[in-house]
Amino acid sequence: MASSIVHLAITNELIKRYSFRDVHRLKYGSVIVDAGYNGNSHLKINVFDGQKKTYDFDSFRQMFGEKMREDDFYLGYYLHLVQDVLYRRFVYDKYHWNPMIPGNVERLHRDYAIVNGYIIKKYNLVNDLLIPENFSEEIINNLAQTTRLWLSIKH
Repeated sequence: MASSIVHLAITNELIKRYSFRDVHRLKYGSVIVDAGYNGNSHLKINVFDGQKKTYDFDSFRQMFGEKMREDDFYLGYYLHLVQDVLYRRFVYDKYHWNPMIPGNVERLHRDYAIVNGYIIKKYNLVNDLLIPENFSEEIINNLAQTTRLWLSIKH
């Protein structure tokens, strides 16, 4: 999966090109997915007899399709999943990156630490994420719990 900085940069670029009802909810939705634990925040499913993983877009649209149409938070969440599929296609399929090789995941995280600074500067990113009011009551929380770190970004 791409880093939260990458997700935020992509979302900011979309905001420049399209109009949204609430850009703060869109941005938060686009990054909160990676904060999920104790559940399946990415709606991962196995395909090709368990040989590959992908995301269950159909289930997401079934559960949150109406919400996506009226609430940019849910659209941002969905966009995150789309971005991850494209990222996985690039990294796994095109470049055959293997997370099972010892040290590869750690190298990937180091790469994020290197490239994130460049992305922040290039796209003029600022931490303007706002936690939606009553976030704990959002139905998306049925997919996974989120870390307190994310809940303490900004109010």
